[in-house]
Amino acid sequence: MPLTLEKQIIQLQNQDDAKTRNEIIKAYEPFILNTIVQLKNAYIQIENDEEFSIGLLAFNEAIDKYDEARSSFLTFAKVVIESRIKNYWEKESRHSADSLDANQNAKEELMAIDNLEKTMILRQEIHQLETKLEIFGLDFNKLADASPKHRDSKKNAIDVGIIASKHDDIIQKLYLKRKLPILLVSQKTGASIKVVKTNKFFIIAVIVSIKENLTSIMEWFMNEN
Repeated sequence: MPLTLEKQIIQLQNQDDAKTRNEIIKAYEPFILNTIVQLKNAYIQIENDEEFSIGLLAFNEAIDKYDEARSSFLTFAKVVIESRIKNYWEKESRHSADSLDANQNAKEELMAIDNLEKTMILRQEIHQLETKLEIFGLDFNKLADASPKHRDSKKNAIDVGIIASKHDDIIQKLYLKRKLPILLVSQKTGASIKVVKTNKFFIIAVIVSIKENLTSIMEWFMNEN
């Protein structure tokens, strides 16, 4: 009389017959596959899905841990397989969450480094601008006092400085006479003499920043606007 599956499993536990063990696992691959498919509610590929490999290991584990007095072997094996698959999914979920956290941390670190670099560049350019402004008898205190306080006024002054910086005759007179040619700037930019005269120190700072390629300073001016 052939042995029942349960008796074969108990015999395996006592004899540890690797050949018979592999034959039983091979014979019950459809059972293992079906258990996983039912749990996952999706088709899996034996060759590629990690779940099937875990199912095979779980079935082998069930062979070692089966107790004939408690239940049928396949009932027990099903429980072990489902438990190991769920553990795997849980670990994968935590790993994905950890990866997201790690990516977020990496992004934050890169942003912090980027901000630090921008701050250092801005400080260097501020020093350069301060040196250049000395030519025109300006310093940051005077510039701060003379800068337009209203948002629209500052924007207009920046626009005037940008347009003026494109005219060589304005630049030549500015650097030659060490002062802003107010009438010429008014004519070239369309701004009133009053606007140019009131904001002359700030307009000089904008022109110098552009001509000296102080891009961080210009960004700072624009953001402060």
